[in-house]
Amino acid sequence: MGILHQTLAQTWAQRCIEPSGLAHHETVRAVVPAEEPDRLPTLLEAEGDGAPAVELGEVLGHGGMGVVYAATQTVMRRTVAVKVLPAEGAGPTDAQQLLREGRVTGLLEHPNVVPVHNMGADREGRPVIVMKRIHGTPWSQVLENIPVSERLGADFLREHLGILQQVASALHFAHSTGIIHRDVKPDNVMIGAFGEVYVVDWGIAVSTSDRHVAGVPRASSVRHIEGTPVYMAPEMAAGAGELLGVASDVYLLGATLHQVLMGKAPHDADDIRDVLEHAFTSPTPSYPDEVPPELAQVLQKAMARMPEDRFGSAAELAEAIDAFLLHFSSNELCLEGERRTTELVTVAGSAEEADVERLFHEARFAFDQALRSWVDNERAKKGRRRLLERMVRFELHRGAARAAKSLLRQHDDVPPTLATRVEQAVEHLEALERDDDLTFGLKERSRRVYLGVASWATTCFVAGYVTRSGIFVIQHRHLAIYGLGFLLVSFASIYAGRRTLLANLTNRTVTLTSVLVFAAGSVEWPLLGSFGLDMPQTTMAMALINGAFWATLVLHFGRSWLAVPISHVAVTVAAWFLPRFHFEIFGGVTSIGMLIAAWGMRRDALRSIAVPSSRAD
Repeated sequence: MGILHQTLAQTWAQRCIEPSGLAHHETVRAVVPAEEPDRLPTLLEAEGDGAPAVELGEVLGHGGMGVVYAATQTVMRRTVAVKVLPAEGAGPTDAQQLLREGRVTGLLEHPNVVPVHNMGADREGRPVIVMKRIHGTPWSQVLENIPVSERLGADFLREHLGILQQVASALHFAHSTGIIHRDVKPDNVMIGAFGEVYVVDWGIAVSTSDRHVAGVPRASSVRHIEGTPVYMAPEMAAGAGELLGVASDVYLLGATLHQVLMGKAPHDADDIRDVLEHAFTSPTPSYPDEVPPELAQVLQKAMARMPEDRFGSAAELAEAIDAFLLHFSSNELCLEGERRTTELVTVAGSAEEADVERLFHEARFAFDQALRSWVDNERAKKGRRRLLERMVRFELHRGAARAAKSLLRQHDDVPPTLATRVEQAVEHLEALERDDDLTFGLKERSRRVYLGVASWATTCFVAGYVTRSGIFVIQHRHLAIYGLGFLLVSFASIYAGRRTLLANLTNRTVTLTSVLVFAAGSVEWPLLGSFGLDMPQTTMAMALINGAFWATLVLHFGRSWLAVPISHVAVTVAAWFLPRFHFEIFGGVTSIGMLIAAWGMRRDALRSIAVPSSRAD
């Protein structure tokens, strides 16, 4: 910084600039030779017997180098504001600067520049500017009573950044006409009663255009310090007119925003030399953590020391602020989403499911809206991922595996461990559903039941016929051998259809019960015979024992299988009264019971297709 200080001192010496005595916060105007005053029509004095063109009223205030009065345009009976030089202390140079302000302001027909209705002279020939009367307050006065701690709130930022954007709009228009303001600060911005924003006091404006603007000096001719020192751009502090340009006003916009946010101007110091040296060196300003980083970057770029490092125009600065406001709103939505997510995490284990789902949908809506307004908002993306992961875990906890999987599909960077957990939960759920699915293997299961019933009934009828006719008397050992043979055939059949018959709990239960019945029969027939029971008595006992086996299916499949154990009880009763036909009774009645059970299971399976399961998922 020492070299820069030396450079500034040399520049002042070369241009005969002596900063001592300059005001810190007031507009500095160089004393330059006045041009020959223009001949202006008299506005405040009657011509002949008529009324003056403008009748002055009360003093409204002091602006720049003049005094502002309330007034009335007599012809139009319109209330206006009139700016005139003070009664004492004003010289030809002041008159020329007031004329400059009037001409520049009149040239800039823009919503954020006060319209000039007329220009003329008072009775002493001094310039008078007739302007629209603004019912408002200087921006600096609006900011006076707002503590710094409240200046970074959402409402404050939106309101005052919006004001700065309108100031930038006015300056951008002025720049397009070749005019730069050079004295942008909160004091020179008026806020109307209905929120109107006006950039005022163009008294030290200069032209950067090649074409001459009457009464407005060229920027390149400036060799003095002009402007308000605590806001000045480096080239202004050096009095380097050849470096003045659009970037100078961009710097002033940044300095004004600094004042708005931090409550003080960027170059504020006790000694005027320190003020100007700080303006000239313009170190990159640093801001507390409370200032959003993106907004801090906007300020730092606007107040870059080198003009080429600043925003290329006032409009670019306004666009950067617009982008910040958009991102700021997006981040506010993120904050709301994060609050809902934190609440969800807190209550997930204890609150009602409806409350958890409400919090989830509110949080997701906030993150989605944040991303809709700013698609590259990493904070919103991260928050949305965290929310989805939390809700996926909640769904897994309550057993809703498919809901968890559906949520995970919306995640753009799924954690591998969570994806594995969800897949395992879905596979487990599908296995459970497959076990309870009556439709799975229904066709194959029904076909084998019909074949088993047909072979069993045929065997029993043949056994009864050959025994009664004496062709071949069936004994206990013969049925044991038949049972073993039937088992072997059953095992071969089960192996062939294992992908269906053993794939779910329903088919496994039916298959296993059938195998147990015939396996038990292979042992029970000879065992009961060894106890001295004849064939009819053995048939009755076997019916009761087998009925008990088949009754277990009622516990699993419900009433649709009740016909099987009932048919076995009926066999016992019927064989008691008709022992000669015990084989036919055993085969026929139990086959009927099995067919009824198969029909019932098919009916239940078809119903399960028509009526969706009530399982929560």
